[in-house]
Amino acid sequence: MKKMMRTMLCLTLVLTMVMGLVGCGGGQSAGKDGDNDGKITLTVTVSSAEVGSSEVFQRYMDEHPNIIIEEVPTSNGDTKLLSMIASGNPPDIIRFAGYDELPTFVQRGILMPLDDLLGNSESFNEDDMFDVLDTCRFDGKNRGTGSLYGIPKDWSPVGLWINKEAFAEAGIPLPSTTEPMTWDEFADIAQKLVKKDGESVERHGFITALPIPTLLEMYLNSYGKSMWNEDYSSTTLESKDSMEAVKYFQAMQETAAMSSTLYPNADGIGTSALNENKVGMVLGGYWFRGSYAGSGTLSDIEDKLLYVPAPVGTEKTSYALDLTCLGIFSQTEHPEEAYDLLEYLVLEEYSVTTRSNIGFNLPVSKKYMDTLPYETDFDKQTLDMVKNYQLSTFDPTAVSVSPWISYTSLTTLFDKFYLPVLYGRSTLEDAMKTINQEVEILVEEGKELMGE
Repeated sequence: MKKMMRTMLCLTLVLTMVMGLVGCGGGQSAGKDGDNDGKITLTVTVSSAEVGSSEVFQRYMDEHPNIIIEEVPTSNGDTKLLSMIASGNPPDIIRFAGYDELPTFVQRGILMPLDDLLGNSESFNEDDMFDVLDTCRFDGKNRGTGSLYGIPKDWSPVGLWINKEAFAEAGIPLPSTTEPMTWDEFADIAQKLVKKDGESVERHGFITALPIPTLLEMYLNSYGKSMWNEDYSSTTLESKDSMEAVKYFQAMQETAAMSSTLYPNADGIGTSALNENKVGMVLGGYWFRGSYAGSGTLSDIEDKLLYVPAPVGTEKTSYALDLTCLGIFSQTEHPEEAYDLLEYLVLEEYSVTTRSNIGFNLPVSKKYMDTLPYETDFDKQTLDMVKNYQLSTFDPTAVSVSPWISYTSLTTLFDKFYLPVLYGRSTLEDAMKTINQEVEILVEEGKELMGE
């Protein structure tokens, strides 16, 4: 508890510093361009690997000799970005997770609304964009309306990767590639796929990198529910629907049908575990194809895997939880130059196709869909599932997060109070009650920080 409270306190202090710097127009790196012979340095928190290769950055600098690109990569949920801003060395282009980081970044004044810059753009054509663009719109409370604060670099609805060899060994028929299974069917299959040697787990039913709060919201939303109340000031975790949702995942974690700290898998994402037959199913996006291509293991898995729709409840909806966006720091000294680079990274042909040619993920622009791999039977099956099911059922704004607390704080609360339930050290009722109480405290603190 003390460790978690120290983490929360540090995050609150950093956020307070950030709010002060952003609010008064500070946080700018004075003299950042002073030692570069008049050139402009644009600091970006996305790595060259994430944009395809170092050549993507180099090509831009070659075409814009007045620009120097400085990489300072950040990852989802860390405090590095906030520390950079608080220390007076903010980036110009910010990489952020569209699903869980956008609301708090906007509320804290970190991201610049792009409306004016987009209005002057000759390359941005909203009619050419997938609806996932709406995930980056925010009105201070809800996604889908208000200003646009970022553009997806790449994205994918969540699907289900099937290990055909594991299914055959367990005597389970392969699922449909066009009709999603229900959550009950998914749980039943996950249980049957578990393979143990005594207490040692040789194969999990499924793995996902999505944290429990995200899974809960995905599950609940598929039944028209949410783990948040209407104004995001509290959760519904103590309600009958939410308790049943938590119990659903708890039951699978307790039997190794789902990997967890109770029955861990060394591969938290699932790509390697699929290749090594250590898991039967993985919840993840189309980007797995690019991951295998990039690691040189694509030929190992092409005959082994099947990509099918993620499980659903009463609503047959696909959710974009694998979504990486690029935005601009609200107090950048070079907004026009930063936007030009951002537009190059997310919309320019060379940059986009460097990623799409290996199936890194889906581009935000529809015109580049035909540059995704479509030669082998494996590529045809995976991309056909995306086009024929996921894109037709995709809802960019269905799943919700509270704009008043950081997602890192939320996942920390679950780590602290939910995980002991798996070990019999706490009851689920007590854990959900405590998490809800802590969320309400953090929401109030968040509103105070933002002057609400």
